[in-house]
Amino acid sequence: MSVLNKAFELFRGLRKKDVVVYTAMIMGCGINGRDSDAIELFEEMIHSKLSPNLVTFTGLLTAFGHVGLVEEGYHCFNSMKNYGLVPSADHYSLMVDLLGQAGKEIAAKHCFELEPDTTSYRSLLANIYFSAGRWDDAKRLQTAIHDTAMEKGMAKISGSSWMVHS
Repeated sequence: MSVLNKAFELFRGLRKKDVVVYTAMIMGCGINGRDSDAIELFEEMIHSKLSPNLVTFTGLLTAFGHVGLVEEGYHCFNSMKNYGLVPSADHYSLMVDLLGQAGKEIAAKHCFELEPDTTSYRSLLANIYFSAGRWDDAKRLQTAIHDTAMEKGMAKISGSSWMVHS
């Protein structure tokens, strides 16, 4: 019996389930590419009158990303506002990854607008381009990252983020 199957067994045996328990299961399914289970748990949670939180949506977007369900992920991302939630940088990053797999870069634009001085989104998008074989786009982003960092007096240290020279 897999760990996730054992978790399901324990989950089903609980008398009272709260948002934390549902979210943990949704995240576990998301990480393991079990999108249909994650969606089913989410629907069950909503039917139980429990409100999802930001981590719940991280699990759902992770599930959609693992199996490449772009439209479903986009719908999920947009539905966050229905629960009074504002997507975080993590949610935008998951959307960049998901849309990047489909060759769309709408989410990347939003990330760049949210945090224009942050190079992590550009690095993530460059990695997506590399994995998709879009070498020219990846090189263009890497050059932009390097140029921006140099303008701000930053240097890249191997194995770490950009660091400011003092």
